[in-house]
Amino acid sequence: MASYVDTKVVGVTFAGRQSVIRQMQAGEPLMLRREPGNAYDRNAIRVERLNGVQVGYISKELAAELAKQIDGVGGAISAKAQRIVGEEALGHSLGLRIAFSVPN
Repeated sequence: MASYVDTKVVGVTFAGRQSVIRQMQAGEPLMLRREPGNAYDRNAIRVERLNGVQVGYISKELAAELAKQIDGVGGAISAKAQRIVGEEALGHSLGLRIAFSVPN
């Protein structure tokens, strides 16, 4: 049985990712890919669009819980953009909530 996860994406204000989120829509399919060579977090799980453009990361705490499960299915799983959050007009950055299932 798979576990369902609904979470926010972190790291969305770096490396031009705000412009990436600005182009996205709720319901867009995404991929979660392990990044075991990440210098800051060996459990890192990046969130990317299907064209490979990075949106951000799963939080460090959640990645620590899910890394082995994702490795067990080949290092990548499908996800879906749930909603764009934040309001640039009010001086806030944009954010993204995603949902996905991880096989046990």
